[in-house]
Amino acid sequence: MTEARAEMILDLGVNSVAMSLETTDPEQFEKLRPRGRLNDLIEAAAKLRTAITRRGSGPELLLWVSLLRSQLGHIDQFLEFAEVNGFNRVEVQALNTLPTYTRFYPAFLKDELSDYNAIDKALANPNLSPAGTDLLLALRDSFSGISCHRMSHGLYSTFQGEASPCGLLKVPDFPSVGS
Repeated sequence: MTEARAEMILDLGVNSVAMSLETTDPEQFEKLRPRGRLNDLIEAAAKLRTAITRRGSGPELLLWVSLLRSQLGHIDQFLEFAEVNGFNRVEVQALNTLPTYTRFYPAFLKDELSDYNAIDKALANPNLSPAGTDLLLALRDSFSGISCHRMSHGLYSTFQGEASPCGLLKVPDFPSVGS
């Protein structure tokens, strides 16, 4: 991200810009995203935030978190990361458990797949903030197919062309609605 690219993004008139991560730990970030650097994401967000501030308006900056099983108990760290780095909102999703994705996961990532019990265990943490609780409840609801805030915004398609009414319905319990 450069200042010029940040300005180009604002010139497009988009409503939101989302950046995605699975951890706030730089070493784990590089393990999960080979050749990736957490600091690059932080710098990109800062350049966008600077451009938005300079113009006085611009897109909402979203932090999309794919919550790994080991990170469920650290949801408040993601909220703090978002606040410190100027993101307007945090959205969470489970790591995709559909076979079309998991067949490409290395063994360590397959161990990070969440399930209902893992989410409920994280929700039982008495030190969890109200905002963290809300995010985990939303994750549990979308993971179980109860709700999807993205349904009114478009259609989700896997890389193989299978359609779903929601990008958050990433468990085998919710089959494709077509191709």
